[in-house]
Amino acid sequence: MSSTLLMRVLTAILLFCLALTAGNATAGDKVDVKDKIKQLQKKRLEAATIARDHIVKRWRAGSRGSSDVATAVWTPGFQTQMLDAHKLVFQARLELCDTKAERIKAIEDTIKEFEPILAKLEQYDKEGIVDSTPHFRLAQAFSFELQIALQKAKQEGAP
Repeated sequence: MSSTLLMRVLTAILLFCLALTAGNATAGDKVDVKDKIKQLQKKRLEAATIARDHIVKRWRAGSRGSSDVATAVWTPGFQTQMLDAHKLVFQARLELCDTKAERIKAIEDTIKEFEPILAKLEQYDKEGIVDSTPHFRLAQAFSFELQIALQKAKQEGAP
């Protein structure tokens, strides 16, 4: 399943669940809806993290030269799916954050997890591996996006 399709499916499920809980809500119902949303957000993060970890595990196995896996992971679709999975985990983490400190930690955790991927893609690009440049540059752009988000989160609420 492509990552774009996966994101659409997850969004549709979330919207469907929200539609089921909509209607004439009392104050107690609003609290229940918030709790339900938080639970769904946690499940989304868990599912996205499991998917991302599986993808990265396969990518690392293919990067070490396991020929049966290498063919599967050296496709533009797989590389894009890996990057999209990291983005999905990042977005899911941010949605769960209520405070500045939580946002900063979520961003820092994502940067820490993504750095080895970026470093390996940079190595492939420097070695001239065919078609590695677009994936490295897209990963680099995501890394810059994370760094920008971190600076904005740290600046948030500053005088």
